[in-house]
Amino acid sequence: MSIFRRHGGKPESEYRKKEYLMSAIEWEFFGCLNKLLAPSGYVVQPHVPLMSVIEKLKHFASRHEDLHDVIDFCIFDDDYHPLLFIEVDEQGEEGDGSKTMDRVREVLAEAKVPLVTFWTNYGADEEYIRERLRKYLKF
Repeated sequence: MSIFRRHGGKPESEYRKKEYLMSAIEWEFFGCLNKLLAPSGYVVQPHVPLMSVIEKLKHFASRHEDLHDVIDFCIFDDDYHPLLFIEVDEQGEEGDGSKTMDRVREVLAEAKVPLVTFWTNYGADEEYIRERLRKYLKF
């Protein structure tokens, strides 16, 4: 149910379109990731729902809700095979993860897809990102 407020005679919805797809820090990381990876043929896709790239096996029907989460970035090869997931942690300290991220980590571990977390207190530093990604990707 939508809640309306009277403002100058016009109803105002409680929803509005976001100005941008990504937060400012996500945009910085997106630019840096593309700069590093695009020349090697990798595709960086922001805000990827897990259900788009992780398949739920039918005999485990009870945890389907786990796939409704969205990961900050997914790195694909040029045929769009998912290779790596990236989460940008705006709190900046390992161990501050929410139950949602703990569940995401479990799902990705079961699917055998690596997850790299970048801490924003390091910023979108090219060297920091390059060193973290070289463990998983060749570029």
